[in-house]
Amino acid sequence: MLSVITSSLNASSTIAATIESVHAEASPSVEHIVIDGGSTDGTREIIESYSHLIDQVVFERDDGIADAFNKGISRAGGEFICILNADDRLEPGVLGRILPVLEGASEDILFGDVIYEDPSTGFRHVEHASVANLHRLMTIFHPAMLVRRSLHARLGGYEPSYRLAMDSEFAHRALAAGATFRHLPLPLATMRLDGRSHRSLGRSLLEFRRSAIAHGLQGRAGSLATLTRQWLLHSLLRIPGFRPLWLTLRRRSADHRPGS
Repeated sequence: MLSVITSSLNASSTIAATIESVHAEASPSVEHIVIDGGSTDGTREIIESYSHLIDQVVFERDDGIADAFNKGISRAGGEFICILNADDRLEPGVLGRILPVLEGASEDILFGDVIYEDPSTGFRHVEHASVANLHRLMTIFHPAMLVRRSLHARLGGYEPSYRLAMDSEFAHRALAAGATFRHLPLPLATMRLDGRSHRSLGRSLLEFRRSAIAHGLQGRAGSLATLTRQWLLHSLLRIPGFRPLWLTLRRRSADHRPGS
């Protein structure tokens, strides 16, 4: 079974799409747990309207995103766990493709690609994940990361002192502990670019570097210059008209790689 955990706080404009993306493919092998941290904007009422689909719902205040994740993990019954926030969505048809893979998987963490979406323009871009670069860049994200529940039992949950980059910190911790990873070459989820981690990208990158150093990856950790370039790129991507230009340049660069 796969347990999908959704944390929410005042997400009335997006929570319905998140829930519907999980239940678009009815499957007894998928458990959905929603943890709401005390929404006051109508999110609770929307969640309650889907109570016939959701397996477990918790309405109570939490101590941040990582704490909400951990509340869901402690209640999960699935062999694998996926964290899907209230502004993320599973890609159509993805459960039918990954559930058979999970049944035969031996790895601790399976991860796929994500689609970045700009809700103001509708621009969408596939960001390809890679564990090889995890020591220096944020390349694996929680909506597309399927973690074996036994790994959480061994390593613990998400670290609450990381307010934004808790998914990267957990991936660093798993990597340092010798956990096994496997890339699934397909987009698993869509992430909106107006989420909290993107609005506070500078802080997210600083937390990322702190985590890489804390878990013994400092010899390979991304330099401040690398992180600054990543912050600058994400800042430029927020400028209308820059995204299509950047994507065109990336495609042209890929077309001219040696051997392509």
